[in-house]
Amino acid sequence: MDKNNRPINVTEGQSGSYLRVYKYPDLAPVIGYTHPVYGQAGVEASLDDYLRGLQGNPTSLVLWNQLIYGTPPPGLDIRLSIDLTLQAEADRLLGSHRGAIILMNAQTGEIIVMASHPTFDPNELDEIGQALVRDENAPLLNRATQGLYPIGTAIQPLVLAEFGEGEPGATKLDQLYERLGFYEAPAINMPVSFDAQGNAGNLNVSPLQVSLAAAVLSNHGVAPAPRIATAVNTREQGWVVLPALGQPREVTQPEAADEAAVSFNPRRDALLELRRSGKQR
Repeated sequence: MDKNNRPINVTEGQSGSYLRVYKYPDLAPVIGYTHPVYGQAGVEASLDDYLRGLQGNPTSLVLWNQLIYGTPPPGLDIRLSIDLTLQAEADRLLGSHRGAIILMNAQTGEIIVMASHPTFDPNELDEIGQALVRDENAPLLNRATQGLYPIGTAIQPLVLAEFGEGEPGATKLDQLYERLGFYEAPAINMPVSFDAQGNAGNLNVSPLQVSLAAAVLSNHGVAPAPRIATAVNTREQGWVVLPALGQPREVTQPEAADEAAVSFNPRRDALLELRRSGKQR
């Protein structure tokens, strides 16, 4: 379910004849699916133990159900940070274009929107599964976390925050990219890609990596740990918070990040004066 408890994927039917139903199909590259022929993908795969009731239930209940019924107990509800209202707008904006959109809370790392296009309807996997595998537009790919693109000037504000107007050189850029985690896989509940062979002069990054880097400017020099699964509804404790899989990263000095963030704001002069007067107090 989304952050407002609106269903995204649900299980319908009775034991032995369950059917997974996808209420918001456009999220398929991100949330994924569970299918008897095509397996699992996305968040569905990474949180499978919760969704199948194998994790989050008392061990005694799991063993009892397996012994008596030959199946795990009912699966648990998981709350995501996704806001379906905003997600729908992102999907509308992407339309038929290939690409990705991410909206993230810079302080908490919670992902409010993650759109990847082209998308597909996982409710129709029986009919279209083989065609999806062969499709050269790669609708099964989550471009937000698995697509890799040249970094270009995507994090230029952060480079200016760290080095000013001067040319930093490959070694210093390489050190900055390492602090940002560009050379390793982001820790999050879904498949990710990263450029294991890249270097400062020839680096490809995912939209998720760029989003985390951009968050540094809004989070006083710290890159948050990304989160999409925020809580699980357990039988004994009710809703239990699911912590982020990774840790925040200190990337640059807070003052440098704050000033760079202000410098790219159209109200720059007023904000700079406000920050200076606040420091003087």
